[in-house]
Amino acid sequence: MTLTHSPARSTLLDADQLLRTTELLARDRDLLRHLDPSSPERSWHRLESTDALEVWLIGWPAGTSTGWHDHVGSRGAFRTVLGTLTESTWAGGGPRERELSEGSGRSFGAKHIHDVVNRSGSFAASIHAYAPALRGMNRYVIEQERLVLLGVDEGDSW
Repeated sequence: MTLTHSPARSTLLDADQLLRTTELLARDRDLLRHLDPSSPERSWHRLESTDALEVWLIGWPAGTSTGWHDHVGSRGAFRTVLGTLTESTWAGGGPRERELSEGSGRSFGAKHIHDVVNRSGSFAASIHAYAPALRGMNRYVIEQERLVLLGVDEGDSW
């Protein structure tokens, strides 16, 4: 996906507004109908997509993970709607973890690198919001206690 024009910076939602957006959407439990909890793979459903904002509902079977990635310049937020997720972030030369149980959320800036995983034994779901809309995700691996860029997933691969 290639953006035909860049949204004006003043129209982009900030991290707090993105987090509030996920909170409002998480209240609509009917959104879970878009996910198949019996799927063995992570699944996603795009709820909103404009140049300035993109919102996803993601289903997480037990043991699934995003892998280390960033959002190529987009700010973001996510909130666990069902179950528990663990987010690892890269800070100060190593990973730090935080658990996000149902109803918990967090926001992050445009340079945030993380890995999100469902370590529980049951299905989880979350809502993710990005501003501007995702152009891609840089993928990383950990080698010798450093993050190394592996490649870029373009937006049209989702």
